[in-house]
This record gives sequence, C-alpha cells and structure tokens, in this order.
Amino acid sequence: MTFGNLKWHLASVLLLLQAACGGGGGDSSAPPPPPVVAGTAAVVSGKLVAPDNKTPIANALVYVEGATARLGVTTRERAQAATATCGAPPNLAWAATCTGADGSFSLDVVLPAAPKLVALKGAFRLETLLGAPSGGTLALGTVALSATTTGARLAVVTGSFDRIEDVLAKLGYGEIEAGALKLGTEKFALFNGNGSLPASYKPMAALFADADGNGKADIYNFGVVFFNCGLDETALSDPANRAILRAYVESGGRVYASDLAYDFVEQVFPEFIDFEGSDGVAATAPETQDAAQLGESGITTEASVDPALSAWLGGVTCGAPAAACLNTNGTVHIEGFLSGWSVAKGPHPAQQAQVRTWVSGPITFFGQASAVVRPLTMSFPAGLGRVTYTSYHNEPGLGATGFVPQERILQFIVFEL
Repeated sequence: MTFGNLKWHLASVLLLLQAACGGGGGDSSAPPPPPVVAGTAAVVSGKLVAPDNKTPIANALVYVEGATARLGVTTRERAQAATATCGAPPNLAWAATCTGADGSFSLDVVLPAAPKLVALKGAFRLETLLGAPSGGTLALGTVALSATTTGARLAVVTGSFDRIEDVLAKLGYGEIEAGALKLGTEKFALFNGNGSLPASYKPMAALFADADGNGKADIYNFGVVFFNCGLDETALSDPANRAILRAYVESGGRVYASDLAYDFVEQVFPEFIDFEGSDGVAATAPETQDAAQLGESGITTEASVDPALSAWLGGVTCGAPAAACLNTNGTVHIEGFLSGWSVAKGPHPAQQAQVRTWVSGPITFFGQASAVVRPLTMSFPAGLGRVTYTSYHNEPGLGATGFVPQERILQFIVFEL
C-alpha cells in the first residue's frame, strides 16, 4: 500500500497510553475517508509496529468497535482475544484478535458506520478511524505508534551503569548517534538521576513533587517510568516518596527498574520478589537496602526465555552483522553483568501465580561456588499497574543498526509494561 492510500484509509490516528487522561488528535491535513455504509463486510488487516516503523508489537489486542464477525465465519477471533494472551474487548460481541509475533493482524468483520479500529498493548493504546474497504478488503499496511504522542507519556531516570534511553531511541523515540541517544532528540521525558545531564533537565526528585499544582505528584503525568541502574536512591529514604510510587502503580502506572535500581521494587513492593540477602526478613517487609548486590562481573549465561518472548525474538535479528537472536537450542546469550549486580531468588511463595519470569539462566554470585538457575527478568501486577525488574544491563554498543539480545528483550518488554 502506498503512503497516499494509507492516509486515505487512516483519517486520524489517536495514540495514547492507557494511563493518560484526555485525548489527542489526528493528522488534520489528511483527507476524510470515504464513508462506510453500516453492514459492509470486509477483511481488515495490518501490522502493528513501534515508532521506528520496524519493530513488531506482538500479542496486542486488536478490535473494531461495533463490528461483528462476518456471518458464516467462526468466532475464533473472539475466542482467541478472550484468552490471557491479549485480553478481550470491552464488548465481547465485537470481533477481535491478537497480533502475531510479527505484529500482523486480520479481522473478517461486518463493519458499522464510522468504524474505529483499536489496538491495546500493555500501557499503550492506538485508535484508527477506518475508511471504506475496496473489494471487500481494507489492507492498512504498517500501522506505527506515534513517537511524539506516546513518548510524551514515558519518563526515564538516568543512571551511571545502564542506558534504557538508548533502547527507546532505537525504537524510534529519539535519534541515535554512535549507538546512543542523541541528547535533545528524545521524545520522552528525561530526568537526571545521576548528575550526568545538563542543568536544563529536571532532577529525579521532580517526579515526586507537584510542580503543576494539580494535587498529585508529577509522576502521575507519565504512564511508564524507567529507573536506570546507578541512579541516586536518596528518594527511597523518604516514606512519602515510597508511598507515592506504590500509589502511582496501583492506580495504573508502570515501573521498570534495572539492576542496582532493584530497591525501587524491593523497598516499595517487597511482597512480590524475594531477593538475595536479608533471609530473616518477612516476605511482606522490605529487605535491607542493597543486600542483594552480590553478583559477579564478567559472567555470561545462556538463558531460557518465556515462550511469547521466544516467538518474538525468532522474528527479529541481533548483532552486527545481523544474525539470529536465539541460539539453536532456543536459549539467548546474555552478558552485561557488572560487579555487585542484584540477584533475585524468585517470587515469594504467596505470589507465585502473580510473578511472571521472562528470562532465567544459570549464574554464579558471591558465596555461590557453582552455577544456579535464577530469574533475570520478572514482572508482576500491582493494583491496576505493573512492575518489571531486570538484573542485567541493555549494554548498547553495536551502533545504530545492531542490537545485543538484552536490548531486543527490553524492546519486547517495553510493550508488556
């Protein structure tokens, strides 16, 4: 499909995070689509991708408001969408499906007038007004998230030992220069967590303040907050900040923390993940801060990955020149462990069903003579929100076009948040 035809079919694209309040707007310069006559049958198809127009978004829920499965077509789409894979639409009578590992989707439906296609994935929501089909088909081609609209709801706190901002830039949320984010091009909010940014950037403490005077800490202005390894953890010493962070997540916010930033998980949500150290502390109480920082540097592991993540990794490439991300046995090569990295044991017993382990592998750490299998990427729901933790770093270093496996894993996880 040409760009002109795509604009013809996509009259307006509204992209926002689920946690956002209010709306957005489409491209006012796009011509209105031809009207759809209610009852028109069509196969609506496309491929959902990140703002880079390449990275597929897998297992997203896709539906058309008010559309039903075409007469004589099985209800496979609705049955599939109702599974835990991607959720279900607000009205179970609406035809829906999940995107594949490559981001593709297809719906065989009877359209209402002014049909709107909706895609939901993690913290992200996309809405697209559809035009009239041609010959019974409506091929949308590549449907990409807007970096500007969705990026405005992302916040990244810098750290000394990890750079999640580079992974976001490679997803299309900024420009890449020598494999790293070109400062000033980011479409997300960047907060100074380690003193590395110019004075024009706000400090991390600003997330816990109410500068806009709306009665809530400014962290609520974002749908997802990323805490890099090696940031200043002074904020955690204030019980009010810990309470703000927990309330933010429980009300629908998302938090991602890497390595040494694990205390933003342990000190606020202690009941979910059991980290090394402080073995005598109750599961519902925070363990001693920094006690889990027992990892050894220079290690690597061939890690097992969640089936959904494995399917997605099988369709993208890693390395420069590009090669498969998965080993022949289905494992993934993980490196980027620095001295003192934080070691997790696993979910607390009472939370086994809530905590999802995305990546796990054999590792060694201080006091452990032989390798043991430990979780390396985990996530869990807390109230209406979600928390994700990763032990290793994304370790960018392959330039603008190459990806190490942990960068790819984080790309996938961004849309699971």
